[in-house]
Amino acid sequence: MRQNWKKQNLFVHQHLLKIIKKTVMKKVLFILPLLVFFLASSFGPTQEGGEVKPLKSAEFKAKIDSGKYILIDVRKAEEFNEGHVKGAINVDYFADDFPAQMMSHSKKGTMILYCQGGGLSQRTADKLSQNGIDLVYYLNGGLNAYQVAGYKLTK
Repeated sequence: MRQNWKKQNLFVHQHLLKIIKKTVMKKVLFILPLLVFFLASSFGPTQEGGEVKPLKSAEFKAKIDSGKYILIDVRKAEEFNEGHVKGAINVDYFADDFPAQMMSHSKKGTMILYCQGGGLSQRTADKLSQNGIDLVYYLNGGLNAYQVAGYKLTK
């Protein structure tokens, strides 16, 4: 009798396990896609990004000559002092207060950024865009391309 009871008990446990597994699997299959969707969407940008536009040297020159833009040189002060585009403001990319300075200048109008080779200004433009700045220009190829195109720097 006792052995018969054990078999029945084992059968009941196995049956309950099957029911639990089916129920859990149904819930997991329902919840998993929702979880994946919410997790994926939570790692996206918190604000809609703005537009980043590269400028060729001639476009860059035309825009800065218009006087409608804030021109920012993101190189170190020593590099800036060796030669820069006339009218540029130096905001050192490696300075501790760089983000605060850039956000402050962004409130004054549309910015055009440049550096020596173009990479630093492009990264800065991308970051500003990701932080909600609507439009940022940068000099494609930096001062290297600008000077090759025949434009001069000032000290």
